[in-house]
Amino acid sequence: MALTEPGYRPRLVDSRIARYMSLFGALSIEGPKWCGKTWTALNHANSAVYILDPENNYSTREAARLNPAAILTGKKPLLVDEWQEAPGIWDAVRFASDRTKEKGLYILTGSVTPKDGSFVHSGAGRIGKIRMRTMSLCESGDSSGAASISELFDGGTIEPDASGLSQERLIDLAVRGGWPENIGVAKEDAGILPEQYNIALAGTDITSADNVKRNPELVLHLLASIARTNVTSALLNTIVTDVQGRFAETTRQTVAEYLSVLTRLYVVEEIPQWFPELRDKLRLRKAPKRMLADPSIAVSALKARPSDLMRDPRTLGGIFENLCLR
Repeated sequence: MALTEPGYRPRLVDSRIARYMSLFGALSIEGPKWCGKTWTALNHANSAVYILDPENNYSTREAARLNPAAILTGKKPLLVDEWQEAPGIWDAVRFASDRTKEKGLYILTGSVTPKDGSFVHSGAGRIGKIRMRTMSLCESGDSSGAASISELFDGGTIEPDASGLSQERLIDLAVRGGWPENIGVAKEDAGILPEQYNIALAGTDITSADNVKRNPELVLHLLASIARTNVTSALLNTIVTDVQGRFAETTRQTVAEYLSVLTRLYVVEEIPQWFPELRDKLRLRKAPKRMLADPSIAVSALKARPSDLMRDPRTLGGIFENLCLR
């Protein structure tokens, strides 16, 4: 019986998880912190191991680092939460899946991509990967989900309708974001969680990703620059110029390194350019768009109030596109 938590809101990715678990021995669910990975994984798991359980001075993490296979006990499917804290788990899971040939044995959740060389085997053919994001408006109950873009591309149609969401309400939803813990929070408090998310990201997460100390103020300024150019094909030089306006000694290489870590933390995502013709050369030559994982990150990074966005349609346009893509 699955370990589904009380109050769990079904996610669109649930059906894909079930499908992949029938095809692979293990499944890795990847995405930003607080997007709901653990609760969703519990909806498909029969037992769980929490690598960052602080009990007995993080004894589970230490045991996993010493002997990863030793913690892979419990009723299957087994969830291993924040597995990247003991990267050897990946190879142990891959080996166990390969040896038994059974499907759907393990679910791994992680909020940062480990550095290259952290494990030996890619897991190809044994461990499937699914990218999870913050909640869409359909999942949070703020949209009907009546229109399907995938069906439209398959030749379906969309019936004309009105969403009923005013511009003011769309701004409120962008400020709140798609964080499961923020659904139902009072309007006046909705921006607090994203603000704290950015602070934690800048002060702790970006350093703990690889134990390299980084400047929190520079991280926050970088997030503001990304938010300013959100969902555009802005060149790295544009962001470097923004950062150097405040931190003059910062090099292009440093900015690129910070961006790389934010991507590994699933906070920044690259959206490939789309063209209807499969062989269009611009598919390969045009730079991808850079997008933040949730519009609320951009709103908070810009320190924008709802009234500010109402008066600035250009900035609101980028925030709205971020909301639509999410």
